[in-house]
Amino acid sequence: MNAGFESAWWKAQLPENWTAEEDDVCVTFRPPDSSGAVQVSAANKDNGDITDDDLTEFASERLAQRPVEHVTTPNLQGIYVEYVDGDRVWREWWLRRGHLLLYVTYNVDKQSREVDRLAVDTFVKGLQPLHT
Repeated sequence: MNAGFESAWWKAQLPENWTAEEDDVCVTFRPPDSSGAVQVSAANKDNGDITDDDLTEFASERLAQRPVEHVTTPNLQGIYVEYVDGDRVWREWWLRRGHLLLYVTYNVDKQSREVDRLAVDTFVKGLQPLHT
């Protein structure tokens, strides 16, 4: 049975043998035998729901002239970019539902860019807000 992770605002189902380590800024998830890592951080908006404009503003520096895709998971919606920076491939999601914003990153060395893709996609699709 796969493990789960639950924070104060969101929860996730971990793919088999992934590990989780939480610090003051984010939670880092690592696939076994991989150079990649997924990091999730969260914020809550005090006065109203997170909007698409909020996501774009929050992500503006990271979006710089990169093709942006709109994404919808079973529980969240938002924007996504993927790019190469040096010898690393980066995938970033800004996801929202109600008052909750999740910022999710995945980075891995270029040679391994496809190794964890399905597991990472499944992980992101399974993120669930606890309160909206």
